[in-house]
Amino acid sequence: MDTKAGDAKIMARVAEEQRRRLAAMALDPVRKKYVTRIEAGEHWHDEDITFNEDPNATSVCEHLRPIEQLMRANGIDLRLAGGLRINANCLVDFDKVKIHVSVPESVAYGEPHIPDRSMLDPRSAMIKCDRCTSIIFAVHRDTATPETPSFPR
Repeated sequence: MDTKAGDAKIMARVAEEQRRRLAAMALDPVRKKYVTRIEAGEHWHDEDITFNEDPNATSVCEHLRPIEQLMRANGIDLRLAGGLRINANCLVDFDKVKIHVSVPESVAYGEPHIPDRSMLDPRSAMIKCDRCTSIIFAVHRDTATPETPSFPR
């Protein structure tokens, strides 16, 4: 079998698996809202949907947990990033965050330059706990769109 034919078969199988997944999600009252988002190009793994939908799920350290919970209360989409890290689809106003929750000295907001990344990669924004190396990654103001929610609201 030539490479193009093999690639076409793989792509057809992937498309069929995606079609089945979305059809099953469309029947689920909780997950059906993700169907149009995935069809629009957003990437939502099943684990991210489960995590995002569980109001009691947490993935960061105890020092960042009140911020994570406030994000949930504000309807911010959260996704697992491995370890004690999550991705939060929002711009962060850290001064306002500190009005809503107690923030330990080990926790800070930053927009660091990450030296091993390409200059074409989006800029970084994060709330980090230096004590636990736990991180909430957020959207940098330079890469935000008009649709990017602000946090806290």
